[in-house]
Amino acid sequence: MKKIGIGCAVILFIPVILILVLAMAASSGSASAESNVNGVVYVEHWSGKDAYTHHFLAQRYGITAKQIDGFIKSQGYEPVGRASGEAFLKAQAQSGIDVRVLVAFAQMESSYGTAGVAKDYPEANIWGYGCVDNDPNQGRNWPPERAFKDFREHQIERLGNSTLQILDKRAEEYKNGTLPAGAGVYYTDTSGTGKARAKVMEALDKYIDEHGGTPKPPRGYGSSARPGGGKLAILDATLNTSLWGGQCYMVPAFYAQQLGGPMLRGSGKIAAADIGTDYDWASFGWTAIINPKASQVKSGDIINWKRGADYSAGIGYKVDATYGHTAVVGQVLSKNRVMIYDQNPSTVQYHEITISDSMLSSIVRKGK
Repeated sequence: MKKIGIGCAVILFIPVILILVLAMAASSGSASAESNVNGVVYVEHWSGKDAYTHHFLAQRYGITAKQIDGFIKSQGYEPVGRASGEAFLKAQAQSGIDVRVLVAFAQMESSYGTAGVAKDYPEANIWGYGCVDNDPNQGRNWPPERAFKDFREHQIERLGNSTLQILDKRAEEYKNGTLPAGAGVYYTDTSGTGKARAKVMEALDKYIDEHGGTPKPPRGYGSSARPGGGKLAILDATLNTSLWGGQCYMVPAFYAQQLGGPMLRGSGKIAAADIGTDYDWASFGWTAIINPKASQVKSGDIINWKRGADYSAGIGYKVDATYGHTAVVGQVLSKNRVMIYDQNPSTVQYHEITISDSMLSSIVRKGK
């Protein structure tokens, strides 16, 4: 028996800052297309402990259109047109959003385009995106490409609505009048909307396991942009550009966000020296080392300076006494010499500095 979509997403319209240019690319019918968004994070199943805590931008590599089509049929729907496995994989490739997230939202919001606004307006997206509680038909103005582009840039990257657990939490905060300043809701329903979507994601993941599984990513689990020879592809693409206003904080904010870490941008935290302690890194599968030795620094680390510390030994420059400084390590040259990406401030640069034990407040890295 077909299930009717339960509602529409509530969108708070705040000007969107373009983060990435999303190229249009078709996906293969036999394997998931690798995302055009640089630095895809591949996970065996979930980036968190389950689908409910899974980051929307982490993907399971190698899901096929056939597997998605089979799952949609198992749920009582026909996988055709904009609700086909091929269409879902194309949306994943264009946006970087996990295809399992896209499938779950489509099932719960519009019954794969067979109910609500998506049924009445065939050009509308099938995820309920753009609908608002007092005027659901606004969704007709949000075709698929516009919908998932805004979902990523506005909801995930700007507002930090990156897991179903967070969406449920913010819906509760909105209901109770405790939503933090600068935050926003994706939906206002507080009846377990996120957990219901998580169940669909987990059912799809189980179906995939039972119907051929998926291969391991060619470069292993984790970021497809992990350093090779020292540089980080994620940040190479930003060189000589100003990331989100040019402040040093925005380099690790962008980097952590692309690798499925916590949302630093828009969090209300501003001191680079405190990055290691200001966030619950462990809950995202990252490790924070407080007061580390220079010898502990590795390529790919977020490196944070103490307030007023030397920037690079021997050059006589000290970092800000109020906020400290932060960067991302591209390559370790020796025990005390590293190549870093930072904004100091202005544009992202890649250059060599000399570090010492006394200058570092923390280092943070994905994994252990």
